[in-house]
Amino acid sequence: MLSNLLNNWPAALLLAVALDGLTGGNRGPLITGTLIGCTIGANFTIVGSLSTVFWLNLTRAQGATFAPGDYARRAALPTFAAVGAACILAAILG
Repeated sequence: MLSNLLNNWPAALLLAVALDGLTGGNRGPLITGTLIGCTIGANFTIVGSLSTVFWLNLTRAQGATFAPGDYARRAALPTFAAVGAACILAAILG
């Protein structure tokens, strides 16, 4: 959720600092979840992923526009599927 509000790069940096402050225990699942959320999960909104921001600027230069609601509606299913698949794979491999 944080990467969809800020952007995936600042969110990843903030979460990395937060995870670095944790002591003890196995941090592997937290790190894996952070990576999944900041890379794949950031695609729910227009501002979530830096690559989406670049892509939308290129499409606008060519005359195509996407409203935030249209983007979110079209991105929801593929993003949910990718996050789900990544979580299942992480659980199997982790």
